[in-house]
Amino acid sequence: MKNNISVMLKCTMLISLSIILGKIFAFKMPFGGSINLSPIPIIISSVMFGPSWGVYTGFTYSIIKIILGFHAPPTINPVHVTGVILLDYIIPYTSLGLSSIFKIKGKTSIYLAVTATMIIRLISTTLSGIIIWKNLLFPDVNILIYSLIYNAIYIFPETVLIFIICPIILKLINYKDK
Repeated sequence: MKNNISVMLKCTMLISLSIILGKIFAFKMPFGGSINLSPIPIIISSVMFGPSWGVYTGFTYSIIKIILGFHAPPTINPVHVTGVILLDYIIPYTSLGLSSIFKIKGKTSIYLAVTATMIIRLISTTLSGIIIWKNLLFPDVNILIYSLIYNAIYIFPETVLIFIICPIILKLINYKDK
C-alpha cells in the first residue's frame, strides 16, 4: 500500500509536469495540436512504473487537458463532442501510457515505445480529422491526406524531440529497465 501511494504521488508529479510542458510549445496548429514535450512525462511514468500506472497517468492527463482547454468540434452535437474527446484527447494520451509494453529482448525499447505510441496518436487524431473535422474543408480536398498531413506536421517533430530527450532523462535519473 505504501509503495502504491509513493508511485501515485510520482505519477501525479509527472502529470503536473506534462501540463506545464503542454503550455510551452514551439509551434501551435490553427485547429488544435502543437509541438511540445508533454508526452515525455507520460512515457516516463509507463517505463518506470509499468503500463497500468502509465495508462493512469495518460488518462488523467487527457481529462485535465480537456478541462483546461477543450477544442470543440465545428458542429456541436453529442456524437462529435464524444468523438473529439475520445479521438483527440483520451486515446492519444492514454496510449502513451502503454509505452512500457514495447520490449525488445525483455527490455523496454524507448525508441520502439515512442514510435508505436506516437503512431497510435497519429492514427487517432487523423481519424478525428476524417470523421469530425472534415466540415472545415472544401469538398474537393481529400480529407484522409489532409488530416494525415495536418497531424503529422506537429506529431512528427514532437516525436523526434522525444527521441532525443527521453533517453537523456532516463539516463540522468539512472533508470535501469528490469
